[in-house]
Amino acid sequence: MVEASSKRIVEAEEFVLRDSGGKVRARLALVQDEPVFELHDASGTTRAKLAVTEDQPRFDLCTAKGELGASIFFAGEDAMLSLVGADGKSQAVLDVLTGRPELVLFDANGQPRASLGLQSGTPALGLNDAQGLCRAQFELASNGPCVELQDSQGNRRAMLTVRDDTPSVKLCDKDESAAVGLDQGPNGSGITIQDKMGNLRVRLAAGDQGSSVILSDLHGEMRVSISEGSYGPMIILMDASGESRVTIAAPDQIAGSPRILLSNSKGEPTLSLP
Repeated sequence: MVEASSKRIVEAEEFVLRDSGGKVRARLALVQDEPVFELHDASGTTRAKLAVTEDQPRFDLCTAKGELGASIFFAGEDAMLSLVGADGKSQAVLDVLTGRPELVLFDANGQPRASLGLQSGTPALGLNDAQGLCRAQFELASNGPCVELQDSQGNRRAMLTVRDDTPSVKLCDKDESAAVGLDQGPNGSGITIQDKMGNLRVRLAAGDQGSSVILSDLHGEMRVSISEGSYGPMIILMDASGESRVTIAAPDQIAGSPRILLSNSKGEPTLSLP
């Protein structure tokens, strides 16, 4: 019975492979006690490098001048791909965060200018200004697309959405409180105006059943209602508790003549004209 030959182990601090002309084409070594594997072209320039630096793996691809062109590496537990321009700065970075893959594009000053990624499964595109601040964002959620525009301070100032097949536009002040909204639903169109406290102050609506204007007080309580429908035009004035105090109606000729109705604080009629 022939015994199996024992394994042979070769140990060294550096291995070098040379071509027929004596030029170094590959090198495996320890650099500052960290393993590095390099591949060289015919001119001796390093074109690819595989290393483990600070306990993180890294694979670099270099240009014909030996300058870094692309890298695949880990940042903690996140895998990343970086594409480097001729100036040595990253021009594009693809990272895979936990559940959030993202591609970021950089300008010549190193500022991020555009990003494309998935946030909780929602695809999103962001566009940044020269300072790297996001000014426009486009996303497609499960219930519809959304476009957001920010000012130079990063405050959201305009938003366009199509949620559940209902389009809407919203314009905000710098505090994102006072706002003007426009929406189009299955029952008609509407315009809303909110104050700085977020209370709805004005609502204009127009649909198949007629049109209306609603005015509210500082607390968001409806105080004036002006409407026009199949029954004819009507104006209703309400007190702070929401009770109708004055009603002015002008029904069509079939329904009857115009009338004015005054009510007390309990909503009970006290005067009716005619």
